[in-house]
Order: sequence, then C-alpha cells, then structure tokens
Amino acid sequence: MPTPPPSVAAIIESRRRAGSRVVATAALTACLLSAPFLLVIVFGVNPALGRRLLVPAGALAAYELLVLWLLRTGRHRAWHDWVSATVEVSIPTAIALIDAEQVGAAYALTSAPVMLYGLPVMLCAVRLRPRLALFVGALGAGQLAGVFLALRSQLAPGLVEQLPSLAAWNVLLRATYVLFAGICGWWLSRAMLALVADLAAQLAARKASEERYRTLTESSPDAILRVDGALRLRFANGAARTMLGLLPEGPEGRPLPELGLPPGTLSGAAAAGGPDGPGGVSRAAGAAATPAAARGAPHGRPRAR
Repeated sequence: MPTPPPSVAAIIESRRRAGSRVVATAALTACLLSAPFLLVIVFGVNPALGRRLLVPAGALAAYELLVLWLLRTGRHRAWHDWVSATVEVSIPTAIALIDAEQVGAAYALTSAPVMLYGLPVMLCAVRLRPRLALFVGALGAGQLAGVFLALRSQLAPGLVEQLPSLAAWNVLLRATYVLFAGICGWWLSRAMLALVADLAAQLAARKASEERYRTLTESSPDAILRVDGALRLRFANGAARTMLGLLPEGPEGRPLPELGLPPGTLSGAAAAGGPDGPGGVSRAAGAAATPAAARGAPHGRPRAR
C-alpha cells in the first residue's frame, strides 16, 4: 500500500531537527578545535586558567553529544532547542567570569567580543524557530551587559580612560549589536521557514498528484507500462501484470527481455523513452491491452509488432 505524502508540518519539523543537528555538530566541532589551545594554556601559559576553561568547554561538548544522541534516537523535543540555545549563548559569559577571576576584570571585558555572543544567536536561525532567535539575542545582550555591571567595580579608575572598550557606552553598543543579531536571526529564520513551508506544500501536492495518477493507471483496463531509456521496466499496472504474467511485486528495474517481453512489443514512443525522453509510458502493442489482445501469444504475452 503506498505511503501517504508527508504533511507540511512534518516536513518543517524534520528540517528543524536537521537544523538542530547542524548547530550541535558545529558547537561540538568548535569544542574539539579549541582543545589544543586550551591544552597549551594548561601546560604552558597559565595552568590554573587553562584548567578552569576546560570545564565549560568539556561541559558544552558533553551536552552537544547528548543532543546528537537525542536527535539520533528520535527523543529530541522542541524545548530541547531552547535549552541548547541558552547553554550555547551562556558559554561566553562563563568564559568572561573565569577570565575575571584568573586574569582580571579588564581582560575579561575585552576577551568576550560581540562574535562570541552573536555567533550562537545567528546559528539559532538554522533551527527555524524565529522566537527562539529573538529570545537568545535578548539573553546574550543582557548577559553581556550583566557581565559589565558585575565587573565594573573591579576596574581601576584611570583604566577606563585609557581603554575606550571598557567604557559603558562601548559595552552598551556591543550589547545592541548582539540584540541586533537576534533580530537578524528572527528575520532570517522566518524567511527560511516560509521557504521550507512553500517547498513542503509543493512536495505534498506533487505526491498527492502522483498518487492520483497511480490510482487511475492501476484501475485502468488497459495494460500500461513505463520503461526508461535502457528499456528497464519502471512501472506496470494491474492489467499489464495480468497480461504479461508478472508477479505483483519485483519486476521493476529489470530489462524487458528478462521479463520475456521483446522491446518491439511497445510502441515506438515508449521504446525510445517516450515523447519527453527516458521513462515513457505506453500501452502494449496491439491497441487495447485486454485478454483478447494477448490471445494467441505464448504464455499470455502480447504479440510483438
């Protein structure tokens, strides 16, 4: 029995899972690529800092492996995307707080650039969840501003004048950029979601049309065959199977001579692949494919012209 065409909602959900898989794979790859640099810090630059930074990197890698396992086993749910996005956008905040403890507040506020927050925000667009992109953009901007408010009391008075990047207006500008990244992710996610929905609707309509065509051909009293350019059987309706003595399943993909049907049995258009190229559809030679058309042919097969 033919499987029903997938619904638009099912196709969108499938694309969302694919987007979640892409984001999880990208985050896991980033953790693996950062491992050599963290090891250099551990064994050469600042062992205490390196060991502290290994904790969020390892935790993120373990979490993304869990997400990939959930996706592989079909246990992934929509709320997992919200948890994942929250974890991913919080990693720069964790790094900044570790830097502040081990190196200093000034270094921490300059080591968490906009890209560390903006990248996970923009990646949310791949998940095809517009509201999630807005939420993560606002969360990233709030965390960036919160880190500044938490660490500004540790800054030396004259240091802010020497480093404009530590000024409040500069941090506010960076937080605005992160929020703007969330708005861009919201817009991009909506655009991709509309595109996927449109393509899914077209696919569903095409599948429904193919099923209607198959129903019509299967119920036709004429023997209808479809072959490709190499004269391999691609489709035979019930009348053709009865006429040629074919089993209900299995003949598709086999050359016509193996089925005991000479190529000349088909009309010229079908033998050449049909008027539109390979894969033509034709009736067996001898006009209507009825039992009378096969009368006198060995084994119930139609005579070849």
